[in-house]
Amino acid sequence: MTRQRGLFLLAVVVVLLAYAYAALAMLPAWIVSLNAGTADANTQLTALTSTRGALLGILTPLVVLIGGVVGLLNFQEIRAQNALTNERARAERDETRRLRRAEVYADFLSACSAALGAALDRYYGDQQDARVQLDYVRALGTTRDAMDLAHDRVRLLGSDSVQASARELNRHLGAEIMTKSNAQPKLSEDDWKRISVTEYAPIYRAFTEAARDDLAPTR
Repeated sequence: MTRQRGLFLLAVVVVLLAYAYAALAMLPAWIVSLNAGTADANTQLTALTSTRGALLGILTPLVVLIGGVVGLLNFQEIRAQNALTNERARAERDETRRLRRAEVYADFLSACSAALGAALDRYYGDQQDARVQLDYVRALGTTRDAMDLAHDRVRLLGSDSVQASARELNRHLGAEIMTKSNAQPKLSEDDWKRISVTEYAPIYRAFTEAARDDLAPTR
């Protein structure tokens, strides 16, 4: 209950108590003196009792009315508190989801960076040592699986606004860069830079910007 409402109810109680005291002790005698001042004692006593009862009878509808007003005010206050509680809970849920999406996007970008690193190692690494080449190929498979898994989490938990750019980033890095880093004969330097730098950079940037826009606080 607010402080203003408490003061209002206190004032109402004081007024009702003052009226009840006046109706019992002061007003009946004053009213009877005005209307039956010259009557005999029995008549004045009867008039005094009737007047006191009539004055006190006014309290009943007043109390009922005030009780209804108080009930309405309490209902409005409870409804406002419930609305505030629901709004806070919704904001907390939204923030929890936003933080979870941030983690999902960061994991996907980390997996993409690892996959790109494995592709660069395979393209620029030792092409003669069979054991080293096998390690590169295994790294390509491991990082590709991790990237695909991270992309699946984006598909499940990410916003619709990032899906297209995430899908294109996963496709280009996997089908173009990782696959062609292992191509035989080896891709030319110009073609490699085209797919791994010139084409990859805007695709990567498109996803990071979409993720940043999605994670921007709305309030």
